[in-house]
Amino acid sequence: MFNFWPKFNKDQSSRIYLDTAATTPLDQGVSLAMQPYLTSAFGNPSSFHEEGRVAKEAVEEVRSLIKKNLHIDSGQIIFTSGGTEANNLALLGVAKNYLDENQKPGVVICSAIEHHSVLDVLKSLESDGFKLITIGVHSDGSLNLKELKEVLSEHDDIVLISMHYANNEIGTIFPIKELSKIIRKKRKDNKQKWPLFHVDACQVPRFLNLDISKLGVDLLSLNASKIYGPKGVGMLYVGPLLVIEPIIFGGGQEFGLRSGTENVAGIVGLAFALDLSLKNQDREWNQVAVLRDYLQQSILDKIPNVLCHGAEGERLPHNLNVTFTGVDSELIAVELDMKGFAVSVGSACASNRKNDSHVLKALYGTAAPIESSVRFTLDSKITRKNIDSLVSALIEIVDRQRSV
Repeated sequence: MFNFWPKFNKDQSSRIYLDTAATTPLDQGVSLAMQPYLTSAFGNPSSFHEEGRVAKEAVEEVRSLIKKNLHIDSGQIIFTSGGTEANNLALLGVAKNYLDENQKPGVVICSAIEHHSVLDVLKSLESDGFKLITIGVHSDGSLNLKELKEVLSEHDDIVLISMHYANNEIGTIFPIKELSKIIRKKRKDNKQKWPLFHVDACQVPRFLNLDISKLGVDLLSLNASKIYGPKGVGMLYVGPLLVIEPIIFGGGQEFGLRSGTENVAGIVGLAFALDLSLKNQDREWNQVAVLRDYLQQSILDKIPNVLCHGAEGERLPHNLNVTFTGVDSELIAVELDMKGFAVSVGSACASNRKNDSHVLKALYGTAAPIESSVRFTLDSKITRKNIDSLVSALIEIVDRQRSV
């Protein structure tokens, strides 16, 4: 029998993990909550027998918990396989409904630094006649609100606007409440329900407000793997009276919007991880912000010719994206990995797109320092001693590579 565990069955205590924007370790409490639904409570929620009813009750109980935690009075939670599917369902589901109602395509809008699970989906709609407009960002990654307002004033057939709450590569936070007000005014002026507003919030539950009643969004995507929950599960909030079309067909689960047997253990894990993240937001923000700032200042003080990316004031507190001029970022990541440090050269979801950071390109144009940029994303378990060790390793690696 194939046994994969020995391949990674070694002491992990010596390694320092600095890639939580890609994924986080599973919290022990979340794991315990999931265990019954991986073993004894294994039923299919669509089955009518007791095993099925137990599973169904678990799904509905945690759906209610999520609604409570996100302050959702009306609207629905749809469970998915992760943030990517949630984004796809939101964007394609809205576009399909718009075509059904209007018999013609319209305009879809996003920022130039959206995750590929948003940007690539909206690009795909162009083959159906939709017009995609990407809104630019300033050099710190903040959204060009003036450009967005101009685009809104020029078009009356805008279907959807999709923006992330915070960027996964450089951590810049977008002003979601302000955007909601701008979009709602456009709807009021149009005297119709369009455009709708979708937010990719996968990076933010550890740190930012997720009160749906105050954010003013129509659709919102989350996943579990960024918040100490399991991989392979996410959710989409769909606002009240909103109609979207499914993109996966079959048994009609999740109110007909996401067919397929529910991942009960994963859904339970998502709910518990989200609950813990929201409760610990202030503590985690304060702890990782101090550590991130210490890392940033240490790098600036001890390594010449570096550039830090992202807005200083409006940036996720765990995120630090740094360019080490004249050094290949992949070589840095590989050498750090060999020394026991896990870091990223950008979005893990874009790792197959070699040297292709559309985020840095949007910030700097043709001068984007893509091949020399490394992303560090921390959690509260990191210590100053860990950071000192990391910076010492970076000094050695960067000096050696620059001298070649």
